[in-house]
Amino acid sequence: MAKNKNSASSDSSSSSSSSSSDGSSSSSSDSSSDSSSSDSENEIEEVENEEMQSKQNEEREKEIEEKKTNELKEQIVAMHEASKSGRTGGVYIPPFKLAQMKAQMEAMEKTSKEYQRLTWGELRKSINGLINKVSVGNIRDIIPKIFKINLIRGRGLMCRSLMKAQLASPGFSHIYSALVAVINTKLPENGELVVKRVIHSFRRAYKRRDKIVATGLVKFIAHLVNQRVANELLALQLILVLLEDPTDDSVEIAVNFTKEVGQVSRIFIFTSF
Repeated sequence: MAKNKNSASSDSSSSSSSSSSDGSSSSSSDSSSDSSSSDSENEIEEVENEEMQSKQNEEREKEIEEKKTNELKEQIVAMHEASKSGRTGGVYIPPFKLAQMKAQMEAMEKTSKEYQRLTWGELRKSINGLINKVSVGNIRDIIPKIFKINLIRGRGLMCRSLMKAQLASPGFSHIYSALVAVINTKLPENGELVVKRVIHSFRRAYKRRDKIVATGLVKFIAHLVNQRVANELLALQLILVLLEDPTDDSVEIAVNFTKEVGQVSRIFIFTSF
């Protein structure tokens, strides 16, 4: 009986030990599964956080770029409006700032209004700078530089700059007319536009009785006739207009005009008869 009891107790102890070992193994497996699941969740959260941060950084960069482009657009618009009101047709911009604006504009579309305004301002400044520099000594050096500019797009700017420079210094009319004559050989549309605008300005000044402006424009017309940019008939028609209803001012303007264009008109009269 004692042996049976001992065997029963041993069986029970073995069964309890096996059950405890099973429980411990199951609990360890559960804890390991929980830890692995928690690790995977943490990894997923980290990936999601990184994605969110990258998206936020991209959005911030886009916002910063948009702000820069908007500021650049505002600067270009302000520069364009200021250049309209200015007499010289330009606003000074530091070179480093202009280079920065160019670099930013290269990234933009060339068909945008801001890009066109910037290129238009650069074209106007280059034309004004070259025309203001021209003289008897450097006209040979200025002419190649002028032909490198887009004179087809900027022919109106060229005419305006020439007329302003000529009225500011009528003594250099022969230089400006020679420059127009050279341009007229390659681009006759530009020469024609200069002649038309000068005649229109003379008519307006003559109607207003503006003697100073009319005298300066008459001198410019005379040198354009001398350079064969305008026809000799224009000189005769202008003299007829001035002497049709003669006044002291009109006679004085006609005399000054005849002094400038007299040689060419005399040759024309002798060859025509």
